[in-house]
Amino acid sequence: MSGHKALRGLTLEQTGVELNGKFLLIKNGAPDSNDTGYAKGAIAINLAGNNIISRMYGNVGTSASPSWKYFVTEA
Repeated sequence: MSGHKALRGLTLEQTGVELNGKFLLIKNGAPDSNDTGYAKGAIAINLAGNNIISRMYGNVGTSASPSWKYFVTEA
């Protein structure tokens, strides 16, 4: 399977233990509460972010009511 097909597969509905919804959101801007359908634990990548902290988010809410929090890394 080519790389672009593998990445596309991650943006689709996923099934498995504790995962109910899509896993990966890639958009030109920060994710918000309108980005529904992404499972708790899903990852969002903001293509417009200025640094790694403003580019990577995780959904700590639910697929119906997402709460996107940016990843914090230690220096």
